[in-house]
Amino acid sequence: MLATLHRRLAFWGLLVLFIGIGGAEAAGPVIGTVQSLRGTATVRSSDSPEAPLAVSADVHQGETVRTGAESRLKLLLRDGSTLALGSETELELDSLAMTPGSISLFVQLSGFVHAAIEPLRPGTQFLLRTPSMIAAVRGTEWIQNYEDGKTEIIVTKGHVQASSPLGRSNDRVALTPGEGVAFTLPAPGARSITGEVNHTPVVHWQRSKIEMFEAATREP
Repeated sequence: MLATLHRRLAFWGLLVLFIGIGGAEAAGPVIGTVQSLRGTATVRSSDSPEAPLAVSADVHQGETVRTGAESRLKLLLRDGSTLALGSETELELDSLAMTPGSISLFVQLSGFVHAAIEPLRPGTQFLLRTPSMIAAVRGTEWIQNYEDGKTEIIVTKGHVQASSPLGRSNDRVALTPGEGVAFTLPAPGARSITGEVNHTPVVHWQRSKIEMFEAATREP
């Protein structure tokens, strides 16, 4: 009887270990941690419900984070880069490039993001995407906001290439510090025109507008 009990305990121990390992793999590799938080923020994935985030918590590839009203969240990525989220911001953490030939991809679905990206490792790319724009960088700092199909971006350090998700060459612009642009999705039902440019001219933003973007993503 004692031997039977030991066998049962061993079986359940292995089962718990298997489930734990499977859960860790399902969450994806750790790509960063919560460096600071003011207010509330949550995280969810395709196989786990929404749960609250706290300072020092890990975030994983494949998860989506969201901040609450009047909240701020700063993520420290494994490569040393940081992403500061404003209130009511939703960001998908698709991947972080740590090896040559890989791509860092983050998808911003709403709100403000202030990105400060470390110089990239050789053979890697960093992309921050919204439904209406893709920002591609090698090591720089900028702030962008996405709302109702419109992405506005301002560069504060280095250079950013902003382009339409449609991939047309005339929908691509290069931005330097102080310069901003807006990319907008076509209105629902609007007729597409070949060669249509869906961004505003690149201009130097007024200081008051830059300060508004900075305040929206100011660290906790």
